[in-house]
Amino acid sequence: IAPYLLRRVKKDVQHQLPKKDEQILFCKLTEPQIQAYQRVLDKAQVHDFGHKKTLMFATINNLRQICNHPDLLYKEDRPDDYGETEKSGKLKVVAQLLQMWKERNHRVLLYSHSTQMLDIMEQHLIKDAGYTYLRMDGTTSMKNRIPMINRFNKDTSIYVFLLSTKVGGIGINLVGADRVLLYDPDWNPSVDHQALERAWRIGQKKEVTVYRLMTSGTIEEKMYH
Repeated sequence: IAPYLLRRVKKDVQHQLPKKDEQILFCKLTEPQIQAYQRVLDKAQVHDFGHKKTLMFATINNLRQICNHPDLLYKEDRPDDYGETEKSGKLKVVAQLLQMWKERNHRVLLYSHSTQMLDIMEQHLIKDAGYTYLRMDGTTSMKNRIPMINRFNKDTSIYVFLLSTKVGGIGINLVGADRVLLYDPDWNPSVDHQALERAWRIGQKKEVTVYRLMTSGTIEEKMYH
């Protein structure tokens, strides 16, 4: 299809873009996370997985959720302090980064693969701190997406854009942000890569810094490697 399709890849326009830097921030588990993580591991050791792949994947998924926030294991009968920032090592780091970047007039894309985690960040972090924000995930209708993107890029008063990593695809250019924060890794590295590149497109005037959050000594390190 080469004679009929003009394809421009990132390396062709890279010289036109400002500098981009990427860093990994290793976070410690909090005590509630450690206890929940250990309970899941202890329960897994009791079971002989054998051919029970469903059970094995459920265990891995639970460990991933605990790395994000231990309260993600609650599907119902949630405690009064559900989603509290202090329970999650990564969420505490996010709170510190958002406060620092706000003081320095940066604007932020905040990604998570979990919409449940986006709910927690929206309710217990963004709103409590009074940050102006937009949110886009799989439930956002197609007709509303481009207006939201344009609004974020043009309106510098909007500080944070909350997004799920798999939302959209081609055409989501968020050059209004110069800080990108990936809360949790995906099994497919191309999903993360595509999400992280959305601020580093033609039209970006500032240097972009990308931060990946990783809980040290957990399943997330295995996934990343």
